Amino acid sequence: MSPLFLVEVVVMVVLGVTALVLGGGMALTPGQRRYEMLRPVTWAMVFGALSMSLTGLTNLCMMLGRNAMTPELRQAAFSGIAELIVPIMLTFAVLTVAWGLAAIGLRRLA
Repeated sequence: MSPLFLVEVVVMVVLGVTALVLGGGMALTPGQRRYEMLRPVTWAMVFGALSMSLTGLTNLCMMLGRNAMTPELRQAAFSGIAELIVPIMLTFAVLTVAWGLAAIGLRRLA
């Protein structure tokens, strides 16, 4: 696992918690300021998920380029491809909850 990937994981956890706190705060005490802060956090999480997936794809390509294709390597490659989807799925799951809470707050604000 590359050090860059570990940094990305920490950043994504911090951004995810921030998005959930902003969404929860929006649901409890709606305000335009929290809504405006949630937008850039959302974009940062989306780009972070893409970055994590591309880092994983790069590592996978390097592994495939360095080794001869064997059944074990093929199995590892397919597992690596499946792992590329995980950051994107988790990001959108967190954003779904955060924006769902924000929608409750927006409804109360209107």
